[in-house]
Amino acid sequence: MINLIRGEFYKLRKSKCVYVCTILALAFVLFFYGLYELSDHIALAEASEQNSTVSVSAEVENENVESVWDSMTVIDIAQVAFNTYCCLIIVVFIALFVYLEYANGGIKNIVGKGYQRWKIFLTKYLVVQITVIMLALIMSLFILVLGVSFMGQERLTQDILENFFRYVGMEIVLICSLTSIIVAINQFCRNLGTGIMLSMGMILFSSVLSTGIDLVLKYFKFDVRFSDYWIPELISNCPIVDIERNFVLRASISAVVWMVLAISTALTHFKKADIK
Repeated sequence: MINLIRGEFYKLRKSKCVYVCTILALAFVLFFYGLYELSDHIALAEASEQNSTVSVSAEVENENVESVWDSMTVIDIAQVAFNTYCCLIIVVFIALFVYLEYANGGIKNIVGKGYQRWKIFLTKYLVVQITVIMLALIMSLFILVLGVSFMGQERLTQDILENFFRYVGMEIVLICSLTSIIVAINQFCRNLGTGIMLSMGMILFSSVLSTGIDLVLKYFKFDVRFSDYWIPELISNCPIVDIERNFVLRASISAVVWMVLAISTALTHFKKADIK
């Protein structure tokens, strides 16, 4: 199995998709910071222009004009990152990485060498999870670095940093579970377009899906909410500060359950499906 892991990491290094996805993730973070910096300059310029036409006392008012960054922290940037483009970039990466193995005959060649299918599947799954975690960590580090540049180092207080690392840690746990679901979807589809469409649809229409299931459960008198345990909803609703122990426990258990269900289902399908 060690040889399989080495082989997967070798293919990952040779693959352009991981580099492209990393660059896209960092570019989106930079773009988001740039938008807020631009809106901050526009707001301050407009306030300065208005105050200069009123009176001399407006100079005092101008000094009191709040910057956009005064009401934001790096945790707010991280929330947008993990709730939107991080998930979408992961979808694209997994779809490409899984599909290309079938398209170029890589899976067929490995199976033909006599390796057990469960080892092949778990090896690829492990490499995907490690890559996704590294991608999330690189993006989080980039958010901190740009936070110092745009907001100032004095804004990164100990309290903010502690909440930031708690939030990122919780989101990475949930994203690992989401990765398992996306891997399962692509394993069943084995088609690039279908895999991306279904995975993105699951994320983009998560609220509609979970709300519909909640209504059905409520109609049949079940005292449980599907949305409280659905991974995309947990990612979106994860508190950015003061994460309660109940949420951590519920989210962690949900992440493990969905991970086991997704991978066991995908593994069963991979062991029985024809490799073409």
